[in-house]
Amino acid sequence: MAPAQALHALTEPLTDAQIEGDQKLHLQDLQGNILKGHGRNHSAHVFISFKVGKADAAKAWIKKAANEHRFTSAYQQLKAAADFKKTGRDGGVFQIFFMSAKGYSYLGQDVAKFDTTFKNGLRGSIAALNDPPVTDWDAELKPEFHAMLLMADIRQANVHFMAKELQIELAPLADTQIVFGDQQKNERGDGIEHFGYVDGRSQPLMLEEEILGESDGVTLWDPAVGPKLVLVADPLGKPKSSGSYFVFRKLEEKVKAFKTQEQTLATQLGLTGDARELAGALVIGRFEDGTPVTLFDEPMIETSAEPNGGSAPNNFDYRADLDGSKCPFHGHIRKSNPRGSGPGGLADENSRRMARRGITYGKRTDDFTDINAMPEGGVGLLFMSYQRNIADQFEFIQKSWVNNDSFPKAGVGIDPVLGQNPVQTAQKWPKIWGDASQTVDFSFREFVKMRGGEYFFAPSLSSLSKL
Repeated sequence: MAPAQALHALTEPLTDAQIEGDQKLHLQDLQGNILKGHGRNHSAHVFISFKVGKADAAKAWIKKAANEHRFTSAYQQLKAAADFKKTGRDGGVFQIFFMSAKGYSYLGQDVAKFDTTFKNGLRGSIAALNDPPVTDWDAELKPEFHAMLLMADIRQANVHFMAKELQIELAPLADTQIVFGDQQKNERGDGIEHFGYVDGRSQPLMLEEEILGESDGVTLWDPAVGPKLVLVADPLGKPKSSGSYFVFRKLEEKVKAFKTQEQTLATQLGLTGDARELAGALVIGRFEDGTPVTLFDEPMIETSAEPNGGSAPNNFDYRADLDGSKCPFHGHIRKSNPRGSGPGGLADENSRRMARRGITYGKRTDDFTDINAMPEGGVGLLFMSYQRNIADQFEFIQKSWVNNDSFPKAGVGIDPVLGQNPVQTAQKWPKIWGDASQTVDFSFREFVKMRGGEYFFAPSLSSLSKL
């Protein structure tokens, strides 16, 4: 069957008919994890620096791996997910491969057609993003990498074994560094980050099946998007091959200090008893279980036809909170996704979204309840995102929204979670929930530190097979 329109041109979510019909060949050429998260709780991120004079051997290794179907295609992933839903059968090992601009150049490939921000790499954006210098990065992420291989599985031991085996396999032609990810979850099975909050609930959804699964509806917030949001034509691929720009950032979370500051904020706001939990919800924009702070006095969303089905609500916006008295303007989820409440308007905001595929890292020995026993460092989030344009999506959100103390209006302060700005503007917090007339100035910042990363490209499988 001849493929129709390229995936990177589609502006509507993929239907099951398209997946098994005119988009099947395109999905077999696209790497997995882009349109839908791979779903495994354990991962290894093997960063690769090919040795001097080993370009031909490196190309041969990549081509062989691609031709042997070592890397998981989007179609394979979707078929395995459908099979798991029907039978409960594990989808097995998941692997995908990324190239940096330096990697393409090392292999003698023309990078002229790639995005400028990608070609400059994450190091080229350190000043613009207010990131720490490379000298402050974790040792394993200081080298300049040519590629990264992500492998994931439901079994942690298997991931560790595969990563070590890959290091041995690549030793003759490359130096490697490994960063492991292990997803933290709450009792309901939702992914959480180390501060204890449900993470990743609001994602752009590119599959019709996932949109139909939004149990609280899409009447106030519609997450449906087409693959065009995150895909581009692969500059080195076939005419209709698609790829995606990929951001990797290791973000260390200072959990003990963060939770201590939450309690200080609660005291500053005069909160007592169970109401003290509101302080953290104002910081994040959601309570720990994922309930949006704008809705915390409502058992379910009023316009939803169905109850929330056990998952965190996502069918909400800020039309009933234009003064920021329920979810502050600087609240993390509002800063990074204003849902139409920013000055740029909903259409522009939606064009900035990314497909986030992060996973937590680091081992916890505490029970998540005793602040004194919480880690002071060494744990955090491996932030990963796919987008069609790094400057217009990831960097725009980080620079113009998250780091900007005057977005969406003057003087509101930076994002208390991910904001990086040397200007020490205190955020304004509602003294009384739902009342904008009284606020408390309080600085909440610098509990997340960027420890290293890089910009990569997720190539089409056909381009890898013909390097």
